[in-house]
Formats: sequence, C-alpha cells, structure tokens
Amino acid sequence: MKSLAVLGLDSFPWPFLSRYRECFPFLSSLIAKSQGAPFASCHPPITIPAWSVLTTGRDPGELGVYGFRRRQSARPMDDILVDGGDITYSRIWDSVLKKGGRAMVWGVPQTFPYRVSPGLEIGGCILDHGLVGLGSQPGFQLRMRELVGDDYIADASGYRTEELEPLQRTLRAMLEQKRRILGDMLARKADFSMLVLMETDRLNHAFYRFVNREHPQFEDQPERRRFFLDFYRDIDEFARSFWEQFSGLGYEVCVLSDHGARILHGMFRLNEWLIRKGYLTLRKQDFTGVLAAEDVDWGKTKAYCSGGYCGRLWLHRKGREPEGIVENPLEVLEQIRKDLNQELKNVGLSCEFHQTEDVWQGKRRLNPDALIYISNLDYRISSLVGEGELVLPLNDSGPDGVNHDFTGIFFTSGPRPFPPNLVEARSYLEERMSG
Repeated sequence: MKSLAVLGLDSFPWPFLSRYRECFPFLSSLIAKSQGAPFASCHPPITIPAWSVLTTGRDPGELGVYGFRRRQSARPMDDILVDGGDITYSRIWDSVLKKGGRAMVWGVPQTFPYRVSPGLEIGGCILDHGLVGLGSQPGFQLRMRELVGDDYIADASGYRTEELEPLQRTLRAMLEQKRRILGDMLARKADFSMLVLMETDRLNHAFYRFVNREHPQFEDQPERRRFFLDFYRDIDEFARSFWEQFSGLGYEVCVLSDHGARILHGMFRLNEWLIRKGYLTLRKQDFTGVLAAEDVDWGKTKAYCSGGYCGRLWLHRKGREPEGIVENPLEVLEQIRKDLNQELKNVGLSCEFHQTEDVWQGKRRLNPDALIYISNLDYRISSLVGEGELVLPLNDSGPDGVNHDFTGIFFTSGPRPFPPNLVEARSYLEERMSG
C-alpha cells in the first residue's frame, strides 16, 4: 500500500491562481508542470456536504446531507444540524484501516462525533455547537493539547463581521496551530494523512470585498487587501511545505478544495416570492422575518424554501408531508421554474433550476425537490419574508464578500487523468494508494 497525504483548502477558487498569481509561486509551479487542474464541486457546492462527498465518493442525495441542516421527519421545516453520525458510508481512511494501515485525519468537516477505530487518529473538526473535539482517543487528545494548548481554534465562527482586526488575529493563530499539527503528521508517518484548512473560506468571505474592485461592495482599504494577499502567500507556502515534506518521505500528495468562491452581488428573497405568487401561504399576512412551521398555513401551501448559498425548494407533497396537498409534483416544479425564470428575467437575473433527482444518483432520508442557483451563484437565497424588494444588495446574515462556486482546485503528484469532480476523487485517491 502506497502512502498518501491530502491537504484540503476550503473554498479555494481556481480563478484565484491566475488573478493573484503573485501570491501563489508554488501552486503556479505545479500548473506549469501540468500537475493541477480545475475541479468541480457537488450539488450544492457547500462545505457540508462537500467534504463528505469527497471522502465517501457518494453524492449529497445518497448521503442524505445537502447542507448544514437536514429534515429529520415528514413534518415541514423540522430541521436539525447535521454531524458525522449522519454519514453511514465508509470514508477513504476506512479502506486504509481495513488493510491494516494507519491514518491521521485533522480538521475534516462533518467527522464529529469521531469514530474510534484501531489505527485511526482523528480530530479538529469544526463543530456547530462551538466545542472542540481534539481527538478520538485520550492519548491523541493529550498529544494535540501539548501541540496547540487548551485554546485550539477549530473555526473563525464570527467571520461575517465589521470587526476585522480580531478576525485577522484569529486566522493567523489558526494557521500557526495547523503548522504544528503538520509537523506531528510528518513525524507519525501514517499511511494516510489528511488535513483541511478552513482559513481560506473565512478569508474569502470576510476580505474579498476589499480586494476586487469589480465587487459591488468594494471598499478601498489597503490594509485589508494587503492582509488578504499576504495570507494567501502564507497558504501557498504552507502547501509547498506540505507537498515537499510528504513527497520527501515517499508519499503521493494531493492538494484540493471542496468548492470555489465568487463575488457575492446580493440576495434573492425566494420565500417572499413564493408568497407573492401564491405557492406559500402564511397564517398572518403581516408576518416578517424567518418562517417557522407554525407561521405557515399548510393546507394552502404548495412549496417553501430553505435558503443560504443556494435555494433548497421543498414541495408540500400529498403522501409525504402529513398535510401535503401537491398531487402532481412534476407539474408544480415546472410551473415554479417557469414563473421564477420570468421573474428573474424581469430584473436582469437568471435561474438555474435543478430537480434533485436529476443531479443526485440516489436518495436517502428526505431530500429537497429542487436546487435553485440565482445568476450562476452570484446571489444567495434569503428565507426572509415581509414587505420590500425581492432582490437585496447585501447579505442578510452580516457582511460577506463571496458566495460559493463550483470550480475548485485539484493538484496531485499522481498521474493524469485527474478526477473531474468530488464524487470521482475518492476512487482516484484509492487507486493511488493501491499503487
């Protein structure tokens, strides 16, 4: 079994490598050697489920995970936060363990609570409840605590903020802790090593509006632009160190991202549009804010959405939801698609409307009926309802410079052809380990 090391850079966009070429001397050198290529994310291109797609080789429909939350029952809007327990398929490191190998995995989203397995050391996952899981086993936890102290920073959770100085310090501290963990990974010489940096995603969301003059919310603050560019130089140096040191130990190496990032132009209030078109009916017509199940008149409602980076559209289906009324789901989906396309065309936007059965191979649990991307992900989807414009120029959950995008990066010391997307990447990586 050949050893493999994987470095994940969350939300790293392929176009950055040419637009900010001066920041990436190492990754640019790999492009010159034909060792890198654009890499497609999954539907939807979101951190969760994307890293689970990569590590299992299953798409979000098969996983039953399509974002940070999922439906837990047939009752509409009965959502819960997802965690590692929702992933029942084997991960790539499980195949290493079955062959008697050892694996060290750090910072991979949606792996907590950790599975305790012989030969596996796993920890450092971002956790929705704000706690830090330093490791799956007591000895590993102790070793990590010796490396990073009691204040390991799993994530920069407050990155949608105007208070950027503290965020800059947090991102610097996070990367320094990852340097220490990388040193430990190298010393342990596991058969499979994987490390994911969330720093890149948080950097993009918080600072890109200070960097790109084409951004509609661009602010000319040279110190913020300098921080963004300097931090990416540090990321490139981290990738160089990771690549060269693991390669020197005889590993095949891969550097990749789960999705990309693009300029955020604003938001579209999809639930409010559904109300105005008669697809969604409220109990109180003057309600404003984010809907809860008790705010909806389900006997008169055909559809609703959950928002975020994209729209996840749910039909209120007869026979699926307890009070469902939609008997002809394909007809209703097609009518919503036509109506929404016309609405967006009227305001100079466009709609990519995907029935999930067309983009996902399988279905597990309750999955949304459609995914909606506004103007190729230039706009997020807002769940807010109430009077006012349907198109908003700003994000509704705090300052934000980017939305997610489909095109990430894939670099490898292995041979071509490279895998084109997240789903096919697991097979490629396993083939590299089998020699």
